[in-house]
Amino acid sequence: MPSPLQASVLVAVYNHEPELRRTLLGLASQTRLDFEVLLCDDGSGPAIAALARELRPLFPGGLRHLWQPDAGFRKCRILNAGVRRAGADYLVVLDADCVPHHAFVAAHLAARRPSHYLAGRRVELDAPRTARLAPDLIRRRRLDRLVWRSLPGLWSGELRHLEAAFWLPPGWPVRPPKRRQNVLLGCNFSCWKADLERINGFDEEFTTPGGGEDTDVERRFALADVRPLSVKHRAICYHQWHPLVPRGPAGAELCRRRAAEGRATCPHGLADPPGADVAELA
Repeated sequence: MPSPLQASVLVAVYNHEPELRRTLLGLASQTRLDFEVLLCDDGSGPAIAALARELRPLFPGGLRHLWQPDAGFRKCRILNAGVRRAGADYLVVLDADCVPHHAFVAAHLAARRPSHYLAGRRVELDAPRTARLAPDLIRRRRLDRLVWRSLPGLWSGELRHLEAAFWLPPGWPVRPPKRRQNVLLGCNFSCWKADLERINGFDEEFTTPGGGEDTDVERRFALADVRPLSVKHRAICYHQWHPLVPRGPAGAELCRRRAAEGRATCPHGLADPPGADVAELA
């Protein structure tokens, strides 16, 4: 019997309970709820487990919490664990600090095409506007109001990528992105599970934050003839302000080395044995 789930939403998590709470409330307020949520937790403390238990009843399709011990940056490893356990054929990938627009999941599902992945963008909120993301604003699907009130920030330079917040209703055609480089952002993209399996998932040798693991997936998709389509202005998410995590050169160097190798599959990914230390928390 086919699964009634149309998507598995993988949310990459590492602590930051207030940000994740807003993101989960955004997912619980979607226009369609025929999806499951898999929290892919890279070693958070007990606050995230408590939040998952609290909000689980809001998700008809289920909310599952996958956790591995904190042993440094192992985001790709826990995302692969989520891919293995996903119950749907289609995957939507989101970061825990990005609140989705209420039509976020619907937009990804409406635009999916065979042998394509969907590339979305994010709106960069500053600290004051992040503080205004009240639970009631999210539940009532009023995130657009925050954008309209923030228009002066577009000209003042206070906000980045505010133009990505202008939502286009269903029916507008999807097209290849205008820019051909760095199209895929790990905070907002979707693909068929089978296509990600073809390239062996996320490369687990990327072990530094922001070190090119997203660009590596984009490059390998291209080698596997999985093409991008843009869902900018359709699948919108709002990145909450927080202090930036330092980025080292190791990831960028690995990305360059992988590009020189020219392979569509990564050496350590989905085909590796699942980590024995990955647990699904109640």
